[in-house]
This record gives sequence, structure tokens and C-alpha cells, in this order.
Amino acid sequence: MRALLGMVLVALLCCPLVSVASGSGYVDVTVVQAKSMIDSDPSIVILDVRAQSEYDSGHIRNAKLIPLGELPGRLGELNEEDRILVHCKLGGRSSQASQILADNGFLYVFNMLGGVAAWTSEGYPVYVRYLSLQEAINGAVEGATLFVSAGTYHGSLVANKTVTMIGESRDTTVMDGDGAENVISVESNDVGLSGFSVQSGARGLYCENCNGTAISDMRVAYDALGSEGIHLFGCWFSRVSGNTIENASQGIVLSDSYSNVIDNNVVSRRSGCGLWLSYSDNNTLDSNALFSGISADGKGIELEHSYHNIVTNNTIFDNDGTGVQSESSSGNLIYHNNMVNNSQNAYVANSSDIWDAGCPSGGNYWSDYTGTDGNGDGLGDSPYAIGGNLTDEYPLTNLFLEGDVNHDGEVDIFDVVKVCGIYGTAPASPKWNVNADIAEPYGVIDIFDVVKVCGNYGKARRYP
Repeated sequence: MRALLGMVLVALLCCPLVSVASGSGYVDVTVVQAKSMIDSDPSIVILDVRAQSEYDSGHIRNAKLIPLGELPGRLGELNEEDRILVHCKLGGRSSQASQILADNGFLYVFNMLGGVAAWTSEGYPVYVRYLSLQEAINGAVEGATLFVSAGTYHGSLVANKTVTMIGESRDTTVMDGDGAENVISVESNDVGLSGFSVQSGARGLYCENCNGTAISDMRVAYDALGSEGIHLFGCWFSRVSGNTIENASQGIVLSDSYSNVIDNNVVSRRSGCGLWLSYSDNNTLDSNALFSGISADGKGIELEHSYHNIVTNNTIFDNDGTGVQSESSSGNLIYHNNMVNNSQNAYVANSSDIWDAGCPSGGNYWSDYTGTDGNGDGLGDSPYAIGGNLTDEYPLTNLFLEGDVNHDGEVDIFDVVKVCGIYGTAPASPKWNVNADIAEPYGVIDIFDVVKVCGNYGKARRYP
């Protein structure tokens, strides 16, 4: 290991951007280099050797606090073979701490020159332990971004000005509403919320008559079946993306809301709908996972008096209610979804929606489809009956994942090779594969399909 460390140090010495403290056994790095190390290596240990009060006033994301005076007695909390980036306020204490680590057999120790002062001078964020999130918002200027340290923050929150709040980690940064009607209420345009767990309220997040809201990487969870997860009322041009909702009565609700994007959310174990649109038009519901509705009302998606929405790439499975239900709605385009093992995969009443994107792009995958695919093109030879004289004319015979050309549940080099191998083909070709025709213009495998498959590289089907 010591020989390996020597090789690493020699390599670093060859780089003019880093320096090795003479005879120290650790490496000095600038804050720019430190930021690059953090961004490129999620396993790096960020060690803050300041006092607790300094840490609370602003620290690097996910930094581990061990004050310098406590470090000799707490070395057992660190791994000798981890890469450890040490910092303090200005650089003095971190140099001492780095030397302590090096003297005790730690192999890869990096001392950040200039400390947090230099870090913030470069414009890099620090996360603050606020006494009150509401007071933080009240004291912020319009357009400010607040980086919130891990911890539990009690009481409801009203975002009544344009701010962005980013939690250090949604697993450790908790907003506890203490039973409030709304844990978070958004009452202003262009509010951003990301990186929090939300609990103990009748609603997790309620946005009313505001536009441009961005809600991402949030976790709304109840110990027992609670109420709504996220509700947009009278909202436009907002995005709800990458959130997890558990044990809610309703997952995500849109009422009187238009032109919003709801994508990549996971809504599980609920008594009501995963996604419920009421009197809401021109929204996009894309790549959501909606499962484990535990009652007859536990539907995946419900469209009620809603028009011209796009419902695509969603996976809806194991719901005791309907997979997708449409009532008194029309003009909704519902395609490339996976409907698997719901009590009833689809139900319509007084609706006239479109349940496929036509040939050759195809419609949806239905677990209860009993038709055949005689020519192996990935499309069923007969329609799937939705109800109410509506059909999916081109049901998919394989679970859909955008870019998964060979149907193995992940997008990898084999899919790239396969789409390139059928470049230029059309539906009449025996090599045609509907899962490769994922970009306009449809009906031919071209450069746009190749680019889109490559753009999905690394994705895998998580459900079911």
C-alpha cells in the first residue's frame, strides 16, 4: 500500500496544479481541485475539522464533522484506505489534521487550501443549519437559493416569495409539519424545492395559483395511510420530477392546472390514485412508477374532465384499482406505458382518448393481452379492447423501456449496436424493431433514433 501511495504522489507531483506538503505524507489541493474531486468521486470522505457552531453556519455538502481536538480519539470512525479531503475555515487546522491522519497510516489524505472561506469565494455552496426555515425564507431576498443542512425542521412552511430551497439530502433533511394541514404551501411563482423528506401533515406540498414551481427529489411519506402527497391547484408551467411518495391517500393531484410536467416520480402503497388529473389539460405525465394501490380506489392514473394530456413511458402495476381510468375526458394521448397486473388495466366512461401512437410507434404493453405477434415486430396482430368502443390498435408485446431495443430491461451497448445494425429499415423490413423507432420522424430507423438510444444509455427498467 505504501508503494502505491508513493506512485500516487509521484503522479500528483507531475501535475502542476497540485502540491505535496514537503515530508508530510498528504497532498495540498486548491478548492477548485477539491470541487472536481468531490464531483467525480462520490465515495470521497469530506472531513470538516472545525467546531460544531462553524459547521452549522455553513458546511460542504455531506461533510463529516470531527473537530480537530477530537480527531486523535476518533480515528476509528475513518477508514485508512479511503480518500479523505480535509478542510477547515482557512487551512491551518486542516493542515494539522492532515498530518495527524498521515502519521497514523491514512494513505490518501488531501488538504484543501484556504478552507471554507476560499470555497465560498469561488461561489460554491455551503449548507446551513437554520433555526427556522420560515424565518430563513422571510429573511431571504427574491430569487435567493437557500442550502439547508441535514436535520429535522418542525412546523409548516409557506413559500410566499420566489426562492429555491435545497436540502442536503432527502434522507436526512426532514420537514415535519407536526400535523399541519399543509407541511409546505407554495404561494409564489418560480419556487424551487429539492432534497427534503416531508412528513406529518394532511398534505405534503400544496401549490395554489402559482406558476413555474419546481419540485424534485422530495420524499413524502406517512407512517400510516395519510392524505395527499403533492397537489397543484391552478398551476401552470410547473415540474414535479423525481419524487417518492409513500402511504398517501392520493399521490400527485392536479386540479385546474395546465401545461405542467410530472415525470420520473415513484408513488407506492396508497389508498387512492397515484396520479389524479381533474379539470387539467395539456400536461405531460412521463416515466412515473405507480404501484401498490391497496383498495378499489387505488388506481394508477385517473383523468377526470381533462383534455389533451400526454401519458407516456409510465409503469403502472399491482394496483387493486384500475391501471388508467378516463372519465368525461378526450384528446388524451396514452401510449408506451406498461400496464401490468392491475385489477383492471384500463377503464373508460364517456371518454374518447387515443390509446396508441399509431403504427409503427405502437401503443401500450398490457399484461392481459392475449393476441399474437406473428411477424415478430413487437406489435400485436389484433387490437386490445379498452372499453367504450375504444382500442389500442397497436399493443406492444414486450415491456417498454425507451431505447431498450433488444428487450432485456436495460439500455446498453448491445442496444446501440442493434439500432445501428438496422439503420435505414422501415416497418416492411424483416429486421424492423418497434423499440428502435423512438424518435420522429417515425417509420424509419435513422440518426435521430440512434441519438435517442444513446441518450438513454445506462437506463434500466426498475419495475415491475
